[in-house]
Amino acid sequence: MNTDHIPTVKSLMEQHAIRLTGDEALRFKFSAFLQQKELRFQLESHPPYLVCFTGLEDQGLGYDIYFDEEKNSQPLYSIHFSQDISLVAHVRTTTGIIHKALYVKNGVNIARITQTFKALHRRLDQSSTFFVCQECHHLIDAELMHDADTPFCRDHNCNLTVKQPFDGLQHDRISDRQHSSVWAEKKDDCIQLLVTELTWPHPHECAYTSKVIKTLPLNTSPEEVRRIKYQLASSYEFFKECIHCNRRVEVGRMHNESTCQYCAESQFGVTY
Repeated sequence: MNTDHIPTVKSLMEQHAIRLTGDEALRFKFSAFLQQKELRFQLESHPPYLVCFTGLEDQGLGYDIYFDEEKNSQPLYSIHFSQDISLVAHVRTTTGIIHKALYVKNGVNIARITQTFKALHRRLDQSSTFFVCQECHHLIDAELMHDADTPFCRDHNCNLTVKQPFDGLQHDRISDRQHSSVWAEKKDDCIQLLVTELTWPHPHECAYTSKVIKTLPLNTSPEEVRRIKYQLASSYEFFKECIHCNRRVEVGRMHNESTCQYCAESQFGVTY
């Protein structure tokens, strides 16, 4: 299944669609892992949302910083932590809820717990259990997809499919989590493509600013966004190639049209 139409872990967190149960210390560690992975929060910050928890009581250890008090009675996924760790998807159907085991790790090795957390994150981020229909924009059981290459409800009949408790309009596979050479950011009314500009307000002090270089319609597909980002990243308007080290660098890192600042310093004695 094309991951462009699968909920991101961040969107699942925002909508409290993941429930953690079991060992309290492991829940704490995994929630901190998710914050760093998805939200880029420092541990001492106060995130406005995270995952929801059952049976969690504050033991005076500051857990309220990380754990949202709101309990979701209908999570899409649940993760149980004990000697074993399991990830289960909860799929609403016309006859009730089906529980699908997606991942089980037997005999958890605490020394390698980060690897297990990465595996859990990967299973969530690439889970083919649900998809966002591109007609009704609801989250649907993947078994009701029209076909593997068509992200629509079966036979394009959205009225007959069971909707999962998730706002598909908030699904975002376009915004980049990390600012690469050119990155995308989905707004309420458009998609912005941005680049980091490097300027030198003082001779030995640089400054970075984000600049919107292109605006796309909100309905632009993730595939098209990636194509345009690649074109812009290849543009000499924002990046140039040094003839000495053959690296592509930001225009602000160039000493002149053909030499980057690093080579200017290391080969020609220029001081920055």
